[in-house]
Amino acid sequence: MENIYEDLPTYAFLQGGGEMGELIRTYDWSSCPLQTPDQWPSSLKTIIPLILHAKVPMFVWWGNELIQFYNDAYRDLLVAGGRHPHFLGKSAYQCWPESWGIIKPLIDQVLEGEGVYMENLLIPHYRYGTLLDSYWTFGYSPIYDEENHPVGVLVNCTETTQTVVSQQQLEISEAFSQQIFHSSPVAKCVFMGENMVIQMVNDSMLTLLGRDRSIIGKTFMEVVPELTVTPLMGRLRQVLATGETYIQPEEKQELIRFGQPYTGYYHYTCSVLKNEIGEHTGVIVAVIEITDQVRIRQQVEEREAQYRDLSEHLEQVVKFRTEELEASNEELVSSNEELQDLNKQLQLANDRLQQFAYVASHDLQEPLRKIQTFSSLLSQKYEQQFDESGLMMLSRMYKAGEQMSTLINDLLAYSRLISPSDEFNTISLQQIIASVLETLELTIEQSGAIISIEPLPTVRGDAMQLGQLFQNLISNALKFTKKDQMPRISIAAELVLEKDFPKSLKPTAKAECYHLIRVKDEGVGFDSKYASRIFGVFERLHTKQEFAGTGIGLAICQRVVENHGGAIYAESEVNKGATFHVYLPA
Repeated sequence: MENIYEDLPTYAFLQGGGEMGELIRTYDWSSCPLQTPDQWPSSLKTIIPLILHAKVPMFVWWGNELIQFYNDAYRDLLVAGGRHPHFLGKSAYQCWPESWGIIKPLIDQVLEGEGVYMENLLIPHYRYGTLLDSYWTFGYSPIYDEENHPVGVLVNCTETTQTVVSQQQLEISEAFSQQIFHSSPVAKCVFMGENMVIQMVNDSMLTLLGRDRSIIGKTFMEVVPELTVTPLMGRLRQVLATGETYIQPEEKQELIRFGQPYTGYYHYTCSVLKNEIGEHTGVIVAVIEITDQVRIRQQVEEREAQYRDLSEHLEQVVKFRTEELEASNEELVSSNEELQDLNKQLQLANDRLQQFAYVASHDLQEPLRKIQTFSSLLSQKYEQQFDESGLMMLSRMYKAGEQMSTLINDLLAYSRLISPSDEFNTISLQQIIASVLETLELTIEQSGAIISIEPLPTVRGDAMQLGQLFQNLISNALKFTKKDQMPRISIAAELVLEKDFPKSLKPTAKAECYHLIRVKDEGVGFDSKYASRIFGVFERLHTKQEFAGTGIGLAICQRVVENHGGAIYAESEVNKGATFHVYLPA
């Protein structure tokens, strides 16, 4: 392959130096105040190879423009900020505008001939477009020309952000541990060495011992000589030697508290403390006084003898209560049987109601069809014999028949939903919505509606009922739109845990989580005080002249959702659209 750099000039002092050596050799320096490398000052020609071959991060700012050069080790720090290789040949201000207020005074100091060294200095800078805090340890040294004048800055640097942040976190953790130790209601004390010198003690322990903070730095036996005769000191040394935790659930101790003899009972734990290399250095003791509990237990034990004489009587009482309970259980069984009978009667009533609704609707449809047919025939055959008023009456009669037919069909659909379906299958709501949109295709085209649908889940349910649910919701969103406004409808879903279910809603079936499907429009909306009323049968918030309909659609929606074990509610404001929230068990 042809070498694209073969015609470029070579400069002996720039040979090698890794990637940055290559970039400096191929960089177009002709447009830079420095001009081409063969015209560079000798001091710059000397310092550039030095930084290129260094294994630590180094860079140079040269001349009045503070032109930037850097080596491969410093390049790795720039890559993390997305700034390599753009910083080569640019001025320091162009490279570091976000931290210029910090580094510019240091640069000025160096160009006066005075070197600078900083440890863990906070210098914020951008990384991938975000301004972040970073910490650096660095040295700025002046670079002199042949006349011994400072003409540039040589920088050695190391990023110490991780070290500083870790130290800060450690200090916070230690302060937090100290706070927990001193504020703990459990009495705690730290002993160091074989002689158990008290290094740290909290207020709870001082109260328990009846001492003040002057005990810090003294041995345990100096502070509580009354415990010399107890095995406590031996136990502390055993824990220090073996590293095994000692737990005493209950022990009686005779103390001198605030100058007065005191007998108490204590639960305590002794645990070893280790240094960073794992050596045993001390023991921490946590003590809980249980004097009150022990004395109560002793009182209970004394009184138990008194209660033994009552045991026979209690047995008789228990026997009597047991017999009563058995009788109550028999009554409960009988009540359960009655409840089952009532459920059967309710099911039978529902079946009969459905049968009645079907027969009633069929019997009503027949004369209704005749009314529509004859009114249509009258208007067609005898049109010339009716004046305008008569024809209007025939038209209103026909339309009233259509409305009555729609109402009967809606009532029949609602009556069929009284009992939940027994044929639940895995249903794709994405397919249900697609089928509904196909059914409503003409209405959608005529209205110019824009409908956005996010990915929808699959649920267990009845496809026909779920189709009724979403057809009613989408039809309402299309219908209840301001005049001359293009409907906008969005349908989205998310998973909701049972614990996050709205407290005001009561699903008809318990589930660990629910699918929440939102159907949102930008239509006329309604006053939020009617949010529960709209789901009632025949409930309408607008006149038939404003918006057609029977007032049964949302009642059907609620019945379908309840049949599927879920819940539904609506949110809206007048002229700001409405959102229907449908919860279905996942």
